Amino acid sequence: MKMKSTESTKQKIRPHPTEKYLMELVGNSDLISHIFKGLYDTYFGEHDFYPHGTPLAEIYPYLNLDELFAFGAGSWKAQSSSRKTCAELKQLAKNLTASNVYELFRYLNEQSFGWLVGNRDLSEFSERTKSLHEKLNPFSTEKGSLRSRMVRASKENPEAVDTLLMRLKRSKYDYLPEKDYRAIGGETGSNLNIRPLNFLLTDRKPKEKRTTIVRAYAKELAKMLKHFPQEVKENAKTLLLFGFYF
Repeated sequence: MKMKSTESTKQKIRPHPTEKYLMELVGNSDLISHIFKGLYDTYFGEHDFYPHGTPLAEIYPYLNLDELFAFGAGSWKAQSSSRKTCAELKQLAKNLTASNVYELFRYLNEQSFGWLVGNRDLSEFSERTKSLHEKLNPFSTEKGSLRSRMVRASKENPEAVDTLLMRLKRSKYDYLPEKDYRAIGGETGSNLNIRPLNFLLTDRKPKEKRTTIVRAYAKELAKMLKHFPQEVKENAKTLLLFGFYF
């Protein structure tokens, strides 16, 4: 008796990024702190409740990890660099709807992708790290790929996209190491727009000890991303088939 092929039932999944991988990929304290804060910031709304924590978790199946990191780094850089760029980001989010959310990701990619990829040299990665990197970035980056994926994301997850835009529109939050948070009386509740980074006592260390700070961010970022789905939601036309069928 001929057995039926199970190819169509195989789910496209990718592994979670490891702490070691993150240290190699974004081992720059400014970059990794921007990525973490930009992603972490999407967990908090003003008047909305989203059952999955961050709406980005529902959008991640349509993104390369590099694109997710460009979103995090770009959004935080825009919010923290100057009043003008912060206003530009919030105005962009205000003018967008789920149907054209691609414009938001395109804008943030343009703002920070060069910073992201310019911080690393893939030729210096181990073969194991290169293989993991390919699996974490399964989508084609050719023109039109991100647009088509965002169109599908907005159709299949409109609530997640709407919530993401809503959270980018709200007033800016700040995230401080625990020691600095306590110093300004954060525990008393007097600074409602400031939240503590409990995994980090301080980020004021001499240059030779900055690796400690980078490792703390990498560990927490890896922990965060373990809660993101591993499923990859797309058709074969926009996938780079690197063997991530498990």
